[in-house]
Amino acid sequence: MTVSGLDNLEARQRAQKLIALGVLVIVVMTLLAYCRAPLNGFIWDDETYVQNNTLLHDIDGLQRIWIPRQTVQYYPVVFSTFWIEYQLWELNPLGYHITNIILHLLNALLLWGILRTLKFPLAMGWLIAALFAVHPVHVESVAWITERKNVLSGFFYLCSGLAYLRFAAIRDGEIDGKEPKDAWGWYGFSLPLFGMALMSKSVTCSLPAALILIMLWQRKPFSLARILTLLPMFIIGFFAAMNTARIEREVVGAEGADFVFSFIEKCLIASKSLLFYPQKIIWPHPLIFNYSRWDIGGASMMSYWPVAVVALVGMVLVWLFLKGKRGPFIALAFFAGTVFPAIGFFNVYPHRFSFVADHFQYLASIGVIALLVGIGQRLIGNPKRLLACGAIPLVIFSILTWNQSGEYRNLETLWRNTLAKNPRAWMPHNNLSSLMLRRADEKLRMGESADDEIEAARQHAQSAIDIKPTHHTAHANLSEALRLQGRYDEALHHITRAVEERPIWPDHHRNQGRMLELLNNPNAAMDAYRSTIELASNHIPARLNLARLLVSAKELENAAEQYEAVLTLQPDNFTALGTLSNIRNELRQFALADVLYNRAMQATSLPQDQVQVAMRYAVFLIQCPDSEIRNPEKAVVIADRICTLTSRRLPNTLDVLAMAHAAAGRFDVATRIAEEAVNLARRVAPAEMASEIEARLEDYRNRTLPSLAQPKTD
Repeated sequence: MTVSGLDNLEARQRAQKLIALGVLVIVVMTLLAYCRAPLNGFIWDDETYVQNNTLLHDIDGLQRIWIPRQTVQYYPVVFSTFWIEYQLWELNPLGYHITNIILHLLNALLLWGILRTLKFPLAMGWLIAALFAVHPVHVESVAWITERKNVLSGFFYLCSGLAYLRFAAIRDGEIDGKEPKDAWGWYGFSLPLFGMALMSKSVTCSLPAALILIMLWQRKPFSLARILTLLPMFIIGFFAAMNTARIEREVVGAEGADFVFSFIEKCLIASKSLLFYPQKIIWPHPLIFNYSRWDIGGASMMSYWPVAVVALVGMVLVWLFLKGKRGPFIALAFFAGTVFPAIGFFNVYPHRFSFVADHFQYLASIGVIALLVGIGQRLIGNPKRLLACGAIPLVIFSILTWNQSGEYRNLETLWRNTLAKNPRAWMPHNNLSSLMLRRADEKLRMGESADDEIEAARQHAQSAIDIKPTHHTAHANLSEALRLQGRYDEALHHITRAVEERPIWPDHHRNQGRMLELLNNPNAAMDAYRSTIELASNHIPARLNLARLLVSAKELENAAEQYEAVLTLQPDNFTALGTLSNIRNELRQFALADVLYNRAMQATSLPQDQVQVAMRYAVFLIQCPDSEIRNPEKAVVIADRICTLTSRRLPNTLDVLAMAHAAAGRFDVATRIAEEAVNLARRVAPAEMASEIEARLEDYRNRTLPSLAQPKTD
């Protein structure tokens, strides 16, 4: 081997050692910066994506994940990863957080691999990747489980881009020992990887445009062959983006007054966004989960200066590009093109709260970081000095990321930290109100006092309304808090306001019905429940409430219709089965009642429910006018089972057992059991019950059946 060959070998080995060291440093820095994140729990949308997502539970759910409209957004690759993780660790948030961190780490390493492919200087490429890995603006994407969308789509985006660059390099004869025909295998990898990126988050549709920017960077001439290879990406990317835009409007709810802006107003929103995001890359403080939403509607002409600034910057970049200085144009064009779907020209649901969010610039930040490092490289020159200077922001950003990731510990921590940084944010107030109401409900179920939680819920809901008077959920939360405080008239006012602000929201109508019931207005309450059902025919609570009021109004046929609808949706609903069986009995539809009583007994495992329905069924079997259904012997079996279940401690169960034996002709047995029931009732039950059982006891002693006996079953 020649001397030059040895020198080249040593240089390659030294470079490989530096690369290995660089990878190790990025891995260690990233894991240290995010070491608090695995300790966090679930927050906000995690409830929809993971916690309450029944599609994650079985193989049928995995199949449905890939069917449109089965999930809140059509990102089947993301939900499939959640499905796999649910099979491994169910609802332990630790595993989900670790997966997000690993994906983010891989994205940083893939970024460095792409920069090396583009022949960036080793130190410069490493510093860009390292800054991407530990920059605190990415905490929202990494520490929030729902934003698996970002880190997973980023992974496939970068993999697809790397595969395409490999394809282009081989096709252009830039890699020794490779024939052009060998390139197409890499192209075959790139397309499905791009599809996986789109099915993780469609913002990655910008990849083919980014690859064109890279061609400009590499000064490669445009040709039909080059464009044709990117055309499939443009086509599928366009349709994926349009599908997501439609889902945002029609399913997620990104429409209405909060999204009505003129084109020039949208330009202002976009311009302010394009200036906001680089600022957070340069000076990431404060980073807020919910930034204030800019007031665009009343903006004066002087407030449109961001549009002028963005236009001026764009013209300068084009001028520099034409002068041969392509770097700034490429970097910022990549940034603007990647973040474009989220800057206001398309309806995005989070814009209801704020026009900007840290997670919107997860991939786009690469362009700004690359530009800043490139400026540093130009000013400093020496790679070692560049790394030495870069160590300062790396350490600072790592500390900020470590601190920021702790803010995602749980919902309460997140919302309180958000309010501490942005007191005028109505959304955290509203969500804290919801959280306090859930906590109050849990305490009340446990029989504990929840006054503090209810008052906190009321205050936060009121604060949200003070900031955003038209927010329907805040009015609904305030109504619920006032209801729990017994302030029914005020509660009705606010739930009515919620209905007015969002008439298409079924639960608002249902809650309005509940309040009208409490204020003794059953007819208006029934109208509210009917409105709920018109909006959501599968709304079981509304149907049950309406049916109950119809029973009270003696509209048994209409009530039966509602209960039947409930059973169509939920065949084992105990409330519907139990009440409908009583209705069928009262309507003298005895065969139907018999079937329903049997179903009701199978529909619950709760002892108190079993006792209730079994006693009613036993009385039905004793007294049924239809001789083909009347069955005292079966009533004896049922009543005896209930007496055993309650350890013979309830006098009314013994009363029914005595009645069943008497109906079967065993008056001596009935007398003995009734005597036991009377003695027990005198000790533990109201005097009225004891008197009624004594009257029946006298009939048994006379060996006659009580006329129209109706033992108490409640």
